[in-house]
Amino acid sequence: EEKDDLIVRYENKIYKLQKQKEEEVASLVEQNKVSRDKLNQTIKELQEEKDNTMRENDAMFQEMCEEHDMEVEGMKEEAKLKLEKEKEESETAKSQTLVFKKKFDGLNAKI
Repeated sequence: EEKDDLIVRYENKIYKLQKQKEEEVASLVEQNKVSRDKLNQTIKELQEEKDNTMRENDAMFQEMCEEHDMEVEGMKEEAKLKLEKEKEESETAKSQTLVFKKKFDGLNAKI
């Protein structure tokens, strides 16, 4: 009977240890789930932040490209106007040169 009593005590002790281990495992599983959920939430937030930053960067880049294009167009227009003005001035100078040459030739012919 003492042997049976000893066996029962060991079985009870083993049962308690087994229950304790099962509770520890369940606790670790729950902690793992909580940690995984937090990590997934952090990943989701970082992805959203990255996406927002990319959208902002794309918008800024697009705006810079448009500003650059407008600046280049402005420079082209200025160059075109300057070229037209210089062409007009050149034509005026040629015309004045012809007038003066005719006057000079006319004066030479009188002399």
